[in-house]
Amino acid sequence: GTKRRVVGATNMNANSSRSHAVFCLRLEVHKGEDTERPVVMFSKTLLVDLAGSERQSKTEAAGARLKEGCAINRSLSVLAMVIRSLADLASTEKKKGGGRQAGGGDFAPFRSSKLTYLLRDSLVGNSKTALIAAISPAASNAPETLSTLRFAASVKTIKTAAKVNMDSKDKLVLELKQQIALLKAQAGEGG
Repeated sequence: GTKRRVVGATNMNANSSRSHAVFCLRLEVHKGEDTERPVVMFSKTLLVDLAGSERQSKTEAAGARLKEGCAINRSLSVLAMVIRSLADLASTEKKKGGGRQAGGGDFAPFRSSKLTYLLRDSLVGNSKTALIAAISPAASNAPETLSTLRFAASVKTIKTAAKVNMDSKDKLVLELKQQIALLKAQAGEGG
């Protein structure tokens, strides 16, 4: 990961991260008595290090560094827009007391950037998501710190719920095996 990480010097930071870093870990658990068709459960963990937003007036970036800063800011803006959309959807669903209406046109623009497309599973549905925000105590960085804290507050409004990830066929087989075991136990008690 470190070899692929892109860093560069700006006036704000000698080792400024010039890209977002994403580390994905996928775990699979194969279990069950049936060795020919074990039950497969899986989990995916994403560790994401987002490059910080940049103000050109502070970094005094030019050329390639300026283009990198623009790309970083664009992807962070799209991420903020997606999170704002999800927060709005959550508050609308809460007020209506139910799910989204069919054909309502409400959506979060995950496909607007590679970053948001990659993070879509972590932001909606079947996941547990945590955010660690790095802020600066320096008075000169107060606007960036305030912006980061606002972003973190908006992320808190998104509610997700994790559940066991299992192939639907495996889930059905497991449920049927449990039902058979229950019926055998009931038949043994009654007979």
